[in-house]
Amino acid sequence: MTSKFNFKELMKERHSARDFLPKEIPEETLKEILKVSLNSPSWCNSQPWNIYVVSGKPLEEIKKNGYSKMSKK
Repeated sequence: MTSKFNFKELMKERHSARDFLPKEIPEETLKEILKVSLNSPSWCNSQPWNIYVVSGKPLEEIKKNGYSKMSKK
């Protein structure tokens, strides 16, 4: 990375997305995001995460099941 940034400014600019556009993300973009995410630091390089990419009917099922579980609370 050639540009420098100020940590305080970076934290001020960050945000959480809670609503998303209903358009598909190109496969190459997803691959690049996943490639970069593999460089995320972890304690003792334990890399305790799993990454799943879901779309189409399986995604709709996950959404439906997630919403129904949340509404039962």
